[in-house]
Amino acid sequence: MKKVDDSAFRILWPYFAVGLFDKNNTNVQHNVTTVAHTALARQISAEATVLLQNNGNFLPISKSVKNILVVGSQAKNPIVHGGGSGQVFPDYVSTPFDGIRALFGIAPAPTPSPPSNNCSAANWVKGVDFFNQDKQSSTGAKDVAACCEDCGADPDCNAFTFVGGECWMKADTKNPKPNSGAMSGICAKGPAPPTPPGQDCHNGVCVKYSDGSDTSGAAAADTVIYFAGTSSSEGGDRGGLDLGSQDGEIAAFAAVAGKKMAVVVVTPGAVLTPWRTSVAAVLTPMMPGQEYGNAIASVLFGEVNPSGKLAISMPVTENDMNMTQAMWPGTNSPGGMSSYYAEKLEVGYRWYTAHGVKAAFPFGHGLSYTTFAYSGLTASATSVSVTVANTGKVAGAEVAQLYLGFPSSAGEPPKQLKGFAKVKLAPGAKQTVTFALDSRSVSIWDVSKHAWGKVPGDFNVFVGTSSEDIQASGKFTVAGVEHPFV
Repeated sequence: MKKVDDSAFRILWPYFAVGLFDKNNTNVQHNVTTVAHTALARQISAEATVLLQNNGNFLPISKSVKNILVVGSQAKNPIVHGGGSGQVFPDYVSTPFDGIRALFGIAPAPTPSPPSNNCSAANWVKGVDFFNQDKQSSTGAKDVAACCEDCGADPDCNAFTFVGGECWMKADTKNPKPNSGAMSGICAKGPAPPTPPGQDCHNGVCVKYSDGSDTSGAAAADTVIYFAGTSSSEGGDRGGLDLGSQDGEIAAFAAVAGKKMAVVVVTPGAVLTPWRTSVAAVLTPMMPGQEYGNAIASVLFGEVNPSGKLAISMPVTENDMNMTQAMWPGTNSPGGMSSYYAEKLEVGYRWYTAHGVKAAFPFGHGLSYTTFAYSGLTASATSVSVTVANTGKVAGAEVAQLYLGFPSSAGEPPKQLKGFAKVKLAPGAKQTVTFALDSRSVSIWDVSKHAWGKVPGDFNVFVGTSSEDIQASGKFTVAGVEHPFV
């Protein structure tokens, strides 16, 4: 009980310290963001962007460019976070279109006027919840009337449910359920008034927009940047790893402007890139947050050198790993749905390495606007060191990654990540990176003893810039008596 009391005290003390119990704030929409928070959000988003491909050093784009075409609805209405518990309510969202325009001193694009709606009729139903997730999104609202207005401004929303201060916007009225605290309605929309024309050019630089429906402006553009996006949420998994109709649009623009085209993809996980060989550059900020537009503009035009690395493998096909129905999502059994983990320890990048299958972009991958060289690797059972040098012309950061290959007696995958370190280097600078190893680093789980046990024998050491781009290698030996683990 003493430990429980101590833990409870540590939670409750700051609640009282900041007045949470005295002045309970039930409005989660309150904006507590500071200028410093915003600057940090922008820095993290920019630096964490993963440069997947940069053929011919297409990026960064020179600021002397004259005609930039920004393509795709995600450039104006971007996904910046997931749904459900992955969703937040930012005070604003910086869009890529406005972020790029701001870089060249062009005013933000005029906001389109929302279509007319029937919200003033107040024709909503009490006690009914449209309990479906068809194109569902949500936002905080002060009342049901405000919820209806929010629905009216969302092109995908035709019905809504207001409950508990939250406005749930949906494509339809499917699956209505009783809910005493809910109010729901239908938002019938009329045509929107025309949007006033905006300025696209400043000081000889033009940043124009295309929704992706036609490629007519691509040929005349010096640079084409397509912004794509996909998302998921609790109870709302993606149907596949593709980008739907966006894949076709990217391919169409690539056929016109491939060598002068970059694609930026927002995604919560792995995504297919069937058009990658037809475009010059591919980037992903994963889920970039509210400063997305300003951050990605600073990356594309070289104000920030990206240094993000993939925490997943980007596959070539929908099912690179040939997962069966029994493996995922599982099959029916007497006790319910059962899944069989036939891959065993070969999860993610381990499977690609073990089977010699090439991913589109491997785990740990991420390019830079500069180049790095590795040298002088030394290895022992307690540490691995390597020197990383910036051999390019601009400052940049590299994430050196340490992988170990266990002795064959362990029955482990051929390569396992055991450490990583980020170093920021000026041109020509170098730094020695040291990875500390302990007993767990060279141990596996002994199923007979239900404990971790060291594996004796020769370990292979791999240090590189991704799981498949190994720059330095070596070996060390763990002393001990040989004993079977498998």
